[in-house]
Amino acid sequence: MIEFENTNDALDHVRKNSAKLQIMESAVDPEIQQDFNARLDRMTETELDQVPEEVLQLALENSLDTLSDRDWLIRLAAILDPAALRLIEKLIEHNHDNPDILPFAKFCHDMLTMRLISHLSGESVGFVAGGLGGRNSKLRHFFLVFPLGDAGFTASQIKLTTDEFRDTVEALGGECETFESTPEYVAVTALLPLEDIFEEITNRCLTELAQYGNFIFPGMFTTNVTIPTYPEILDIIKEMREEREAAKTAADEDEEEADEENI
Repeated sequence: MIEFENTNDALDHVRKNSAKLQIMESAVDPEIQQDFNARLDRMTETELDQVPEEVLQLALENSLDTLSDRDWLIRLAAILDPAALRLIEKLIEHNHDNPDILPFAKFCHDMLTMRLISHLSGESVGFVAGGLGGRNSKLRHFFLVFPLGDAGFTASQIKLTTDEFRDTVEALGGECETFESTPEYVAVTALLPLEDIFEEITNRCLTELAQYGNFIFPGMFTTNVTIPTYPEILDIIKEMREEREAAKTAADEDEEEADEENI
């Protein structure tokens, strides 16, 4: 498993190897992935190298409650056998109302599914795990746009924004999945191809919308890690506005200093 701390490095790797990669449909929580890797590093060679048939037999002899232990789930995810996958599916069903185990069990299920596909197909298939998942060789992203001023979007401005966003994303080979609109913002989840088109989407949308009047903030927030909550969205909007105001103030001060030097 390759992990990237820098988004650009990850995108470069994905684009160079796109022909050999598949997109994981499920969303991946970075904290769960880190917990999985940390536990895997701590496990002994005996735990991991034990004959798969023996591990599977031991698992079948234990109760589902015992197997819900995260280390047990990792051991099962290491077995290249569909029987291990079926057992993890039983554990997922057993823990359907257990928020402490369910996400971890689903992650182990996804990991084993990936390894089984590569093993059974005889091909080295790479998988891309984006925070929001994806579908059909496209990664899911979250986009946020909001009005320039505090008055909020009007109904017609919301329609202009959503229509323009849909047209731009589709023109670049993507597809919009959901729109959430309020007077405070328009939020979009979209599936995008692996090419680097974020800047193009931003520039196209903002340029086209500017033709209808100066009503939209000249910047866009995007991520493929997680969908922010309503309070987080408000914090993002506040922070982006403050950064723009600070930059504008600094530019005005630089211009004043330049004028004074020219006197």
